[in-house]
Amino acid sequence: MILISCVDNALGMRFHGRRQSRDRELCRRILERCGGKLWLGEKSAMLFEGFPEAELCVTEDPARVPEGAFCFWEEPVEDSLMPERIYLYGWNRDYPAEEFFRFPGGRDAWEEGEQAEFPGFSHPVITETRFEKRKQDDETEE
Repeated sequence: MILISCVDNALGMRFHGRRQSRDRELCRRILERCGGKLWLGEKSAMLFEGFPEAELCVTEDPARVPEGAFCFWEEPVEDSLMPERIYLYGWNRDYPAEEFFRFPGGRDAWEEGEQAEFPGFSHPVITETRFEKRKQDDETEE
């Protein structure tokens, strides 16, 4: 599973149980990234109502998303969830937050990769950052 989440500058995701923000250009970008097929939570599905071409697969648990599939998740995930890759979309703002993104396995388990910026509808700039699992050191002491 390839995890997609949105965060503010402090990796905040939600405040009082609600998403911090939303942006239709971000939704368009996510659908382009995943080829139009996206797994997501029930409350997130309404964000994509304006995209009738999208194939949305609603789930209650991101751990049920098949390997290789993209999953947009707006809540912190369990540490036991180990996605193949992570895309974080940054609002580039400071919002109030009570729930924060946690890297599954800890931040050190992930290596920051490509980064791109694009204009949003409600945000002048949204930053997309790709994270890959950090390669384990296979060398053993002799």
